[in-house]
Amino acid sequence: MLKKILIGIAVLFGIFLGVVIAQPSTYHVERSIEIAAPAEVVWAEISDFSSWKEWSHWEKSDPTQKSTFSGEPGTVGHSNSWVGEKTGTGTMTVTGASKRTRLHIELAFVEPMAGTAQTSFVLTPDGDGVKVTWDMDGDNGFMGKLAGLFMNMDEMIGGAYEDGLANLKPIAEDNAKKHAE
Repeated sequence: MLKKILIGIAVLFGIFLGVVIAQPSTYHVERSIEIAAPAEVVWAEISDFSSWKEWSHWEKSDPTQKSTFSGEPGTVGHSNSWVGEKTGTGTMTVTGASKRTRLHIELAFVEPMAGTAQTSFVLTPDGDGVKVTWDMDGDNGFMGKLAGLFMNMDEMIGGAYEDGLANLKPIAEDNAKKHAE
């Protein structure tokens, strides 16, 4: 009887491992918003990491977060290293920039779970304003695949992107009005 129970547990464990391994090995999250402001105004907000405290979901959600900035905003090498109770520890670094059109960032998470991801902003002219698209791509190792069984990356990251973009919109639009005066 014990032998049958152990075999049953082993089979269930094997099935569970198979389900985990079958999860996607990569993820992609993307959100966009229309902002009634010139690309250079939006660029000033997204390319300077010290400005993110005004609109970023993560910066606003963790008042304990301490950030250290280095490099020239909007250029390769500009970075933000952070430590926070809710946001953990990590660094984001600009790895590519096409002024007023595209910003590529590498995210290196240290705690609570180590990992890397690539994120970018694409600014596309749209009438009198700009369409801002924010995306993230990453690899799912075993732990990422396991976590994917219990949480949806698109909903989790996508919701934070939606919040951040919604916060960015009035800031950029107000700054555009100030520059126009």
